[in-house]
This record gives sequence, C-alpha cells and structure tokens, in this order.
Amino acid sequence: MVQCKGYFEAIPKAVATMPEESAIKAPSGLPKSLLPLFHNYEVDTIVPERDAAFIILTVLAAGRWQQIKDLFALYGWERIAATVQDDLAGLRTLPDVVANFWSVVFWERPLTQRSLLEKWSPTRIVLRKEDE
Repeated sequence: MVQCKGYFEAIPKAVATMPEESAIKAPSGLPKSLLPLFHNYEVDTIVPERDAAFIILTVLAAGRWQQIKDLFALYGWERIAATVQDDLAGLRTLPDVVANFWSVVFWERPLTQRSLLEKWSPTRIVLRKEDE
C-alpha cells in the first residue's frame, strides 16, 4: 500500500502560493481556468473569437463558478445571452435544465416545457450526397 502521509497537508500551501488561475492565459488566449473543460481538444487550435459559441456553451453547461466568472469576463453579458438565445432557437445543445437556468438568469423567465415529441425529435439536419 502506498503511503501518502503529508501529501494532502501540502496541497493547501501549494494552492495558496499559486497566482489566481483566471489571470493566467493559455497560448490560445483562453483563461487557464477553462482549459480542463476542453481536455478532449487540441487547445492551441481553439480561437476565442472564432469558437466563441462553442466555448460559451461548453462553459455554461459544464463549468464551475470560477470558470463561469472568467467566461463573463472574456465575452460579456450580451454576447453570452445572444449565444444562449441562438442555441435555444436552433440546435438546443444545452441540456434542458441548464438552458432553463440561464433563461431565468438572462430573461427572468423559465422556458416553456416541451412536449415529448419536441424533446425527442431530431435537431440536426442530415445531408445526403444528392443534397450537397
């Protein structure tokens, strides 16, 4: 069995000496606090301006409080609200619970309940060879 005595006591000291994570920027221009949310992607290829909708929806769906604060510092209230509104009008990639929460935050009203047919109907358009 591995001995970890002293390891966990050292963590708070190490964290206290680190600079605030939101102040550090990754080479891609994203705050470093957001990087764990994009662990499945090549972070250096993410461009904050070009990929704004992808970044915003990912952070709103899976981010923690500090990550959400950094997102608002990066994009601002209006841009994030517009991205959520576009998502609700289009593909609805945000989970229903998350979309409802942000609807209350931005527009002070919950979303209307969707019928089962609406909830489970496809939201993406499939292109066939002859459609291209």
